Amino acid sequence: MRLMVLLVLSLLLAVVPATAQNVPSVGTPATLDVATWNIERFAQGGQPQFDNVLAVLQQADIDLWALQEVNDRFAFDDLVGDLGQGWAGTWTSGSGSIGYGFIYRTSVVNLLQATTILGDFSYEFASRPPLLLRANITLPDTTVSNVRFIDVHAKCCGDETSYNRRVAASAALKNYVDNLIAIDAPVLVMGDMNDELRSSIYNGQTSPYQNFRDDAEDYTFTTLALDIANVATYCSNVACTAGSTLDHVLVTRSLETSYEAGSTRRFDALLEEIPNYVNTTSDHLPVYARFDFMPLPTAGDDPTVPTNFALHAPFPNPFRDATTLTYDLPEAADIRLEVFDALGRRVATVAKGVRPAGTHDVQFEGNELGPGLYLVRLTAGTHTATRRLVHVP
Repeated sequence: MRLMVLLVLSLLLAVVPATAQNVPSVGTPATLDVATWNIERFAQGGQPQFDNVLAVLQQADIDLWALQEVNDRFAFDDLVGDLGQGWAGTWTSGSGSIGYGFIYRTSVVNLLQATTILGDFSYEFASRPPLLLRANITLPDTTVSNVRFIDVHAKCCGDETSYNRRVAASAALKNYVDNLIAIDAPVLVMGDMNDELRSSIYNGQTSPYQNFRDDAEDYTFTTLALDIANVATYCSNVACTAGSTLDHVLVTRSLETSYEAGSTRRFDALLEEIPNYVNTTSDHLPVYARFDFMPLPTAGDDPTVPTNFALHAPFPNPFRDATTLTYDLPEAADIRLEVFDALGRRVATVAKGVRPAGTHDVQFEGNELGPGLYLVRLTAGTHTATRRLVHVP
């Protein structure tokens, strides 16, 4: 009899799926923490995939998730239900069959509206017109009203037709968000954009999202540093050491001052905590970012804030592909960070707009510059500083 009981128990244990139990927290109670994640045909990966995804959402301390490839409404509802009280979600399949949506913590994200947008561009968006969520954000020390979150799952693939559809979709999206910027609405765009930022996966053509990058006054890709470092968010091998940077976070100017510099990361810990992650859970890793809406500090409030205005020497210098420009602000200021050639002609505006007190790092790419000497100039109010910069072939 005892042998029979042991046999039954062993059989039961054998079918219990392994789940991730030690996913690290990457959020904090005082900040808005967001993430985007393509879960690769969620609901078709069976119970192991469901359990792994649930563990990540339960343990990562992210307040709002923009999800893609959640292809089954019932599985999405089960996921929200298993997260328990304090969580909610909104899901759509657009006009196609590949679902996407938001899951969020209701104590932080107070839903005002959820709707698809740009339906007239359904073809360009591969039958997945963006999903917009408008909400008030409630944090322990502040409330931010009418923040727009946009979940994008762009057309895939590296062929010319798909590329052209992404270009057209990006143009439509920028036109839509430009109108929101005109009324000073804070907008955060997240998703699987299925292309890179410096050049396209299609034959090295101009990135479909160059239109946003050209408008540095109004938009910032917080994922640009990942792209520059060739950090794959889409994994083409099981170790995710190869692939493409396809998953992005884009913020408008009214949110940029609240973005915690350097907080955008690929969720690398999942490769260790979830056995065989790429084969059991997704071929994309989540990308997360943090926003701190506390009042902007001044040098007198915080000893870590610089006491003097300064523009540091670029590093590396000379540089070939990209260099980092670092500057210090003792108080919040409306700044312009520009690059001029040896004849005094402006060749790039690297940053522009109000920035909080603190030390700021900005990536500057010189791929389109000829070799030679350039000047970097920082202007903030009555303060001006310059540095020499050398670009080599």
